[in-house]
Amino acid sequence: MIQRTYGQVKDFLSTYALNNGVPVDDTRLIDYTNRAVRELMNEGDWPGVVDTWYLRYDSTSGLISLPGHLDRLLQVSIDDTPKEIRSPWFEFVQYGPGSVRDEEVDSYGNVLGKRQNWTGWLVDRGMACTQYELPLKSEDSATQAAAPWYLRVYATVDEDIDSVSPVLHVDGLDEDGYSIRTTPDAGVTWISGENIDINFAAPSGYTQSVKAYSQIGAIVKPVTNQAVRLTAWNGTTEIELSRYEWDETTPAYRRYYVPELAKPTTSLGLKDRVVRARCRRRFIPVATDNDVLIIGNELALVEMMIAQWKRQNGNIDEYASHKMVAVDLLRKESVAHNGKTRTPAITFSRGWGLGSDFNPVR
Repeated sequence: MIQRTYGQVKDFLSTYALNNGVPVDDTRLIDYTNRAVRELMNEGDWPGVVDTWYLRYDSTSGLISLPGHLDRLLQVSIDDTPKEIRSPWFEFVQYGPGSVRDEEVDSYGNVLGKRQNWTGWLVDRGMACTQYELPLKSEDSATQAAAPWYLRVYATVDEDIDSVSPVLHVDGLDEDGYSIRTTPDAGVTWISGENIDINFAAPSGYTQSVKAYSQIGAIVKPVTNQAVRLTAWNGTTEIELSRYEWDETTPAYRRYYVPELAKPTTSLGLKDRVVRARCRRRFIPVATDNDVLIIGNELALVEMMIAQWKRQNGNIDEYASHKMVAVDLLRKESVAHNGKTRTPAITFSRGWGLGSDFNPVR
């Protein structure tokens, strides 16, 4: 498999795209290319779509938040020990392991889980718009409510357009649990959420929200020149929430809770962990000639672009035929690249009764 940029293959794609070719500068060409990549990504774990990464985690909460370019975990190991990935509903199954928050700790202070039911597992916690959680409790007490958190937005370069700063729009709840509403135009119009300026020239180095937040529900950000940082401040402590890359406009990060990575406030210490995982990449469209295609097989892309053209014109049989050719091309490329590797057909896991004292057999 050879990685290719859009600029390297666009001449070839333009010759065959949309059934009979289009000019290379036709704006439809890049649109059809992106649609072809997106559709083919869902047909298999092709080279370029799946890769191995070392991941960061939050030792306070025990959360792994995947970076914006990754979609989900396929397999994961912690300190070279494979872990099972459980679905979001797993901790709610009747007679199952129970809530992952009901916890015990080991000698290092890492969370094990009630009766060690959660040892060796991690649970999918869905999507979130920040990489780290806004604390619900203060750091020095497990019962005291957290002080109001105000958000701070840091620009890393000048983002102004005609001397006007763009804004980061935040939807969320205030300290009393009510939806935040503001009037950005001096009281004329009410909107849900709050607009916070992305102002590199702000005297303090950041722009702070007017409202205090107890929960963040959504972030809307314009395309910027460089990354934008979001932090939270409660009057004494400032914590990192996210670093949004230049092209992220509606950030969404897949989160997983890992009991072994969590450090409760009463812990004695924290053992460093190494998290290594096979991850599936998230679709990110190409926009310029120098952008690298997630799927660089130009033959498969051409077939998929023709297939989409056929579908738009109501030729479903021809659509299916061309798509089948595209998928077959990727399958053969995958075999040539990876060899005839096989994943286990069956995975045996310990249960909650018989065999619960044994490690998983794979």
